[in-house]
Amino acid sequence: TDFGSVGWRFEPSPASPRGEVFVMLKIEEYVLAPTALRGLAVSVNGPLVAGRGNRAIDELWGNLDVVLRRAGHSPVRRYGLLRVSPRGDLTYVAAVADAPELPPDLEPFTLEGGYYLCAEHRGSLEGLGTSMSWLYDEYLSDAPYVTTDGWFIELYDPRFDAHSPTSIMTFGRPVKRLARAGNE
Repeated sequence: TDFGSVGWRFEPSPASPRGEVFVMLKIEEYVLAPTALRGLAVSVNGPLVAGRGNRAIDELWGNLDVVLRRAGHSPVRRYGLLRVSPRGDLTYVAAVADAPELPPDLEPFTLEGGYYLCAEHRGSLEGLGTSMSWLYDEYLSDAPYVTTDGWFIELYDPRFDAHSPTSIMTFGRPVKRLARAGNE
């Protein structure tokens, strides 16, 4: 599956009222086709806080890596899917595109197709929370989009290395672009 971009721009964040954090992210609009995935899931009760949910997600990726190694499967692209309930509980899925050689103990999941607003995070995973917070809490509050239901996504391709300060990964959520004034 190609994550084909329909446009991009770099967006510096304004000074945050919560601190002097500036973020420079590559913002892209993607039209994703529905994708059949297979992977492992974990549920975390309550909001994701440093240390608690993150450990469960790290273990999930480690478990998926073990299953894939045993199957001799080395995917080029990996998917993280996140869904948050109205109560703040979350379900996280670590997955790869479905393939015949995958073992049957991986659960099937579907990434619904649709229009996504994504950002490309460059750097270590330690700064990922800042990047996500900026896109979801600051940028989307003033951008010409409304959020829609569906999985939040994380896209990991060969540019990603969890231990590298120059790593690159993409994350985003489903949105609908608002009509511009005069173009309705």
